[in-house]
Parts: sequence; C-alpha cells; structure tokens
Amino acid sequence: MIRQTWFVTGAASHLGADIVRQALAAGHCVAAADADPLAVLQRVGDVADERLLALPLDEVDAYEVGIAVKAAVARFGGIDVLVHGAAACSPRNEFGAPSPPPRDFSATVRSLFNVTRGVLEAMREQCAGRILHLVPAPDKARGPTLFSIAGFCQSVATDVAPFGIEVSAVPAHAINTMLCPASGRGRDELLEEA
Repeated sequence: MIRQTWFVTGAASHLGADIVRQALAAGHCVAAADADPLAVLQRVGDVADERLLALPLDEVDAYEVGIAVKAAVARFGGIDVLVHGAAACSPRNEFGAPSPPPRDFSATVRSLFNVTRGVLEAMREQCAGRILHLVPAPDKARGPTLFSIAGFCQSVATDVAPFGIEVSAVPAHAINTMLCPASGRGRDELLEEA
C-alpha cells in the first residue's frame, strides 16, 4: 500500500471524524480541517499520531483555505485525496427555512469552490489526486445544492482529468462503501486505492 495524504474538511463532525479514523487506520496521513481543530483531536485522539495534522479552517474564506492547504503540503509533501463535506452538513431546507437560507446556500457553494481551488494546485504539481465532494441525501429542499455540486464536479473533472485528477460527487449516506456499491469493492480496498 502506498501512503497517501488525505485532506478532510468538517473533520470534527461524526462523518468527518470517522473518515479521518479510517484513513489513519489504513496507514495514510491526514490533514483534518475544521472550524474547531481541538474538537478534531478530541474525536480522533485515540488514533492520533504524527500522521495527523489538525488545522483550523473556515471553508468560505479562500485565504484561510490557502493557508490550511499550504500547511498540509509543508507537513506531508502534497495532498492526494480531498474529502470535502460542507454540503453534507448544510441546513435541510435552503429556501423554505426561516433562517437566512440564501447565505447558507451561498456559503456551501463558496466552500466547494474555495476548497477545490485550494487543493488543485498541489494535485496538479503531483499530476495525480482524487477529490470527493460529499453531498446530502437527495430531497426537494436540497435540490439547488445537489445540482450545484454535481455540475461543478462534472465541469472540474473534465478540466483536470489531463492532470491525472479525478473529481466525484459522493452521497454522504454512501460513504461507508466509498460510493462503489456496483463494483463490489469494500471500503478497505478503496482506502488502499484512493
């Protein structure tokens, strides 16, 4: 198995912490980014070692994303896999809720753009990489987010394929199998391959 560096956003969330734990258990290095890096360490502290770098990250702030990516590259030498889960944690009802939904939708899309743009430079230099954007389960309320992520991923995938970079939108509810149910491959196999 080749050791890779994973950059995981939302790493203090239940799903994010699980991804971090599994990547570490598979022998990979992980830059675990979250608004609260101490919460990341609390959630995955039992498996934390020198292969874990907990980073502060406001995904909507492009400058802060750049700093986090540079820190991960400086520590581990590159980024092989991005797992970005902002949309998977977004509010259930973007346009019908009493809270300020347009801002939530806008923040989700900006974080998608910022984080992708942030890691692409490192991946282009390596001529390899895999970007996984986690999306929430489909429902009418999240339609605009799902459409935005799918369209963005499809467009970026076409642009970066010549650099050896894969881009996918992955349903968050299917992450336990890393979205390969048709292949019959399990999570461990995909962690090794990613």
